[in-house]
Amino acid sequence: MAEAQYLVSEASLWSCVETNTSGTPDPNFYWVKFSGDTIINNVEYKHILRSPDSLKSHWLTVGYMREDSIGRVYKIDNYFKDEVLSFDFSLQEGDSLHVWGDFYYYVDSTALKPFGLDASPRKHIYFKWTTWIEGVASVSGPLWGLEYEDYVGVYPELICYFEDGELVYHNEKFSSCFPKVTSASALASAPPQLRVTPRNGLVHFHAQGLDTRHAQLQIIDITGRLVANLILAGELEWEVPIGGHPPGVYIYKLNAAGGVLAGKFYVR
Repeated sequence: MAEAQYLVSEASLWSCVETNTSGTPDPNFYWVKFSGDTIINNVEYKHILRSPDSLKSHWLTVGYMREDSIGRVYKIDNYFKDEVLSFDFSLQEGDSLHVWGDFYYYVDSTALKPFGLDASPRKHIYFKWTTWIEGVASVSGPLWGLEYEDYVGVYPELICYFEDGELVYHNEKFSSCFPKVTSASALASAPPQLRVTPRNGLVHFHAQGLDTRHAQLQIIDITGRLVANLILAGELEWEVPIGGHPPGVYIYKLNAAGGVLAGKFYVR
């Protein structure tokens, strides 16, 4: 039997891309890694760090992850504080997986298959919507687990995966592990963008070209009532719970050092 591969490890590094399904803005490339331990509610987690910098010189904590002894991986986002199950590598064919409410997914099949450049055997778990690979996360990367299945408007892909500095996997669709060369200075001068995606009772925000340190985000309903008021601390991604509010049009306004962005989104 092949030795179990653990996902939450400081030896791992991923490069990923997120493409807006409407075609704009440009694809968003980034690195992901784990670094350092922290205690939350008396439980130990590792920091999830993300960098939009091709040189990997600028990192931000975007959440926390832990993994238990049988391969279940749990995540806490910076703003959505409740722990959620992201991956479960103990699943077998036909197992059901609770998503939320009365919503379940079912494992189509599992297989121990060669993976990556070294063709090492790893457990593959197949769903209708994605594939999980033991020790690697999903074909969409480590930030895109179960809780992101119904994420609307963005198509994520894993580009490269490294272990102990060695390249293990390279998606042949891409010429390199980070096709778009960026740096911290280039990112600072990029046109400001704010991607807003409502999903499953949450509104996901993704900022680019903005300094969000001490930035203020407000969400207002169509009557002018303030629904949310947040002070950010440099995050490039965050989520705001909105499930308790009625369907309709909402207005957001982000006041940051890089500019003010405002717009509308619709909650179904």
